[in-house]
Amino acid sequence: MNRAGLERHCDALHQGTLYLAVAIHWLALPLLLARGDGMPRDEARLVLASQTADAFRRATDRYQERVIAWAKRRPAVVLSTNRELSRGDSVRVAPLYGINPGNALFARRDAIRRGEVVDFVYVPPVAALGLTKESMISLRDVQVVRRSQLRRPAACLSETGLHEVLAQYTRYTSALINPYPAHLR
Repeated sequence: MNRAGLERHCDALHQGTLYLAVAIHWLALPLLLARGDGMPRDEARLVLASQTADAFRRATDRYQERVIAWAKRRPAVVLSTNRELSRGDSVRVAPLYGINPGNALFARRDAIRRGEVVDFVYVPPVAALGLTKESMISLRDVQVVRRSQLRRPAACLSETGLHEVLAQYTRYTSALINPYPAHLR
């Protein structure tokens, strides 16, 4: 079974710590750019990247653009190693998503539990933490957040749970490098 068990309260930031309210961001399509040279952010005009011939091509902006992203607070598990955590303000986290009847994950939950879906790790409900539904850790949505976003750790993964998450993360990143099963190579 592919399961990340939560077992104890944590007082400090380290690999495997669960936080309940981390701002997880993503880019939505169509991609929107915030344009306005020298203008305050709240006065910038929004343009579709697909309808802008010079998107990411303006040397005056060092080929950078301000883009519009969405964000939502959700539980997340720290994946950064102790060495990474000792070096700076950036922390790698993997968000948790609820498995709700009717969503795409619900139909795949048995396969996720068995570890057959390489980019997810199953998390059983833990009512004491407010995780009243089955959840899964999304390894494909790992992202870097600022340490200041991480307030009041809620729990830690069990030693077995942390091992399972890191092993599955290794399988996931290996699949990104070589996406074809051995019998298809």
